[in-house]
Amino acid sequence: MFRPFSATVAFLATATVLATAAPALAACPSGSTQVAATCGSIDTAGCCGTFERVRFCAGGVLCETYCSADYCYWTASSSKYACGPNQLADPTGVHPRECGCNPACPSDQQCVGGVCQCAPQCTGKDCGDDSCGGSCGTCNSGPTWACVVDTCVCTPTCVNRQCGSDGCTGNCGTCPTGQICTGALQCVDKPCTPVCFARECGDDKCQGSCGICPSGETCDQFSGQCLTSSCTPQCTGKQCGTDGCTGTCGTCAEGSTCSAQGTCTAGPCVPSCDGKVCGSNGCEGTCGSCTDGMECDAGGQCVGGSCQPQCTDRQCGSNGCDGTCGACVPPETCDALFHCVAPCQPLCGVRQCGDDGCGASCGTCGNGLYCDDAYRCRAGTPPDPGTVEDIATSDRGGGDAPAGTDLAVTDRATDKDASACPTGYTQYYGQCIPPAESKSGGGCASGGVPSPAGAFALLTVLAILGAARRRNRLGQG
Repeated sequence: MFRPFSATVAFLATATVLATAAPALAACPSGSTQVAATCGSIDTAGCCGTFERVRFCAGGVLCETYCSADYCYWTASSSKYACGPNQLADPTGVHPRECGCNPACPSDQQCVGGVCQCAPQCTGKDCGDDSCGGSCGTCNSGPTWACVVDTCVCTPTCVNRQCGSDGCTGNCGTCPTGQICTGALQCVDKPCTPVCFARECGDDKCQGSCGICPSGETCDQFSGQCLTSSCTPQCTGKQCGTDGCTGTCGTCAEGSTCSAQGTCTAGPCVPSCDGKVCGSNGCEGTCGSCTDGMECDAGGQCVGGSCQPQCTDRQCGSNGCDGTCGACVPPETCDALFHCVAPCQPLCGVRQCGDDGCGASCGTCGNGLYCDDAYRCRAGTPPDPGTVEDIATSDRGGGDAPAGTDLAVTDRATDKDASACPTGYTQYYGQCIPPAESKSGGGCASGGVPSPAGAFALLTVLAILGAARRRNRLGQG
């Protein structure tokens, strides 16, 4: 009859015990969540976890607040970490900004922002697994590199390689003179571009020739020009090689070589310079060259030549004997007369039209105007020089000179020689004007000197007037 009461008491006692044993989830303030049942080493001042999360101890449990729009920073006013505008840490260092891990992490893990994470094991490793699902590094790309027991190892290889890198730090070889190493690590002949600019004859720097001089002329190897010489080329019965002077009797086709006898033969050529100091080596090469004033004879010896250097009235260019008369200082250049000349400077400073002194023009005049010898545009019809009033408006200088000033005279003083007119004549608008026709303002101000005949007539009139006046006085008396 009393069992229901006993059961009720038992239920209430059990509920009380369970409520006492349950975690105090409500201990964390509003806006934060409980992340652990104990605080460990973290106190109420808190610290900063990963991803800007503030961790602190409240009511004996570890709480966390996520700063979604701010940072986890130290607030001096409340002496604890909270969400704020920056990542300031406790300046005293008593409360570090980064949270430690609680409990402590195992030996193979590390604490990152209060969370235990796998610690990579890469000490002494170049490559391979870091024991955390990652890598300790990668080796250089290429078939010669490989990761062997956590170490990058390179195995050199020169298979199908004539030159260049062996894939490691060595070299598979270098190409001989005249060849280059390609991207495929093969030696090929170096491309040659003939150099024959302004040269008529001589070596083209690619084992060829820039041309052959006509009979009676020899090639100046310095300038590459064909010059008249007393040397007579000897090419009778020869197909190639030297002509005995400074030219050649021809060149052989590809695959053939020039023999010592001057004939083209198939197969490799063997140079022959025994007893020779100059001239052909029999293989389109040379045994040497002679100094200035010497010539190479048919026997390959340097002998006194008949060529005499010609540098009279020459400042530059060839001396006619494989030498030079000098070199010009840039920007000057050597002209056809072997003189150093400066580049032409156009003379158009005050010129409106006509020649600029360098073969071009300073401009053209408009309709109704012509260009006078002072290089000014004038109104009128050539050869009429016009008058001062006819000067084109553009010639008046925009007020730079007083009215009536002949600006052309100033310009002419620099461009034309005023002494080109005969004595007593005046140069006016490019024409010589006699004294009687010289432009003048007239009147007394003209400053003209009376002629002798005019002076005599004036004296005669004065004498007659004087005599008449005297007779009138006598008649009255």
